[in-house]
Amino acid sequence: DAIDSTIFQDYNGKKYLLWRSWWPQNHLFIREMNATCTAFAGGSSAVDLLAPGAAWEYGVIEGPWMLKRGDYYYLFYSGADCCNPGDANDYAVGVARRTSLTGTFTKYSSNPILKKNSTFVSPGHGSILKALNGEYWHVYHAYQASPLAGRYQLLDKMSWNGSSWPYFGNGGTPTTTQQGAPAVAPDNPATCYVAAPANGATISGTATLSAGGSDDKDIIEVAFYRW
Repeated sequence: DAIDSTIFQDYNGKKYLLWRSWWPQNHLFIREMNATCTAFAGGSSAVDLLAPGAAWEYGVIEGPWMLKRGDYYYLFYSGADCCNPGDANDYAVGVARRTSLTGTFTKYSSNPILKKNSTFVSPGHGSILKALNGEYWHVYHAYQASPLAGRYQLLDKMSWNGSSWPYFGNGGTPTTTQQGAPAVAPDNPATCYVAAPANGATISGTATLSAGGSDDKDIIEVAFYRW
């Protein structure tokens, strides 16, 4: 089984589907798609990018999001438990990177880069976008901690350290004040359509792709519907 799919468009125009396998391996995979995203590219095969293993992940990784910046492809993901917010193995965000899309990605030694605080718990499963001024922002969900309620959609700016790893302010936790919205505009937008039969029904969806610059392409939203 596969869940948490997103579409990544590389700087060379090629499009890829990322997903989390549910069984028998809880891994993150990627596979090239055709130009219209209606099928996998001929001759392509699934590539295993990442597996759980770090203590904070508690055997679970999901919610993949790919970003190209400079020499690296960055794979953002969420780990641990999103179903029991605020518990000991609380949901959090990690990142791994590699200079190519083939092979296992290297996890950041300072993961998780976004974790709970006293105001918001279980942050994760988000998208990264690039603003017109070059800033990177993370859109993700989290629960209000007290009283426990959610899920809330949050927006936080993401920065980069001297080793080209991403990080968040506020001690690597969600900010607790309202954030100003970044200015984002599509550049060379494209739309992909994905369709596959499932128990006689059709699953389809669209993904709007936009280029944030010559070295990356960012996906704003992926939505899937079943009827």
